[in-house]
Amino acid sequence: MLPLATGSATGMGVVAGASMVLVDFHPNPAAALCDGPQALTPEYLAGFLTYVRRMGSPIIPGHSRALCSMEFC
Repeated sequence: MLPLATGSATGMGVVAGASMVLVDFHPNPAAALCDGPQALTPEYLAGFLTYVRRMGSPIIPGHSRALCSMEFC
């Protein structure tokens, strides 16, 4: 499961039409020289990409998409 703040901010940006998002990934955020506290670890990468792709896909009529739902990640 992704940290809610990262996923929801990214999801809202993608839904609003952002063509790019910047998210820091680091294998050991505590040892990162900069941005460690906001970095995600690599095990979040696959779920994060799935989430971004899902948020960027067109909404099918009759179906909805929840901005802050991370259960599929």
